[in-house]
Amino acid sequence: MGRLIDQRGGRVSHGVDVESGYGGTRPSPFIETGIVIGDDARVGHQFWFHPEVSKAVQRDGASFAVVTSTPIDIPVAFGAMPVVNVVAPETLGGAFAIVVRPDRYVAAVAGDVAELNQCAANLATYV
Repeated sequence: MGRLIDQRGGRVSHGVDVESGYGGTRPSPFIETGIVIGDDARVGHQFWFHPEVSKAVQRDGASFAVVTSTPIDIPVAFGAMPVVNVVAPETLGGAFAIVVRPDRYVAAVAGDVAELNQCAANLATYV
């Protein structure tokens, strides 16, 4: 807090932004490489809090969650990865499906079934 006060007072720049003060948290880091697929702006960022998604990614130790507007069959392309389907249409923002990693970061965003199958095949290569 002291660093934020110093910086806001113009004395010293500690590289601290306003979000860090008053009980706020620093923004979550952005993941650019690794188990992330695609160029959607949500990929690599944490998935906002949703109780069913939070439960799903903790299931059986750690699982991926495929968030959709209606129940779907999990694509076979996911292979041996533990995957749970979560129906939460309010979280999709126009996407067909969002794949959430066990650490709640968005691994992929698919516009249709074909893209979801392609994302699944790509993600399965990391396991």
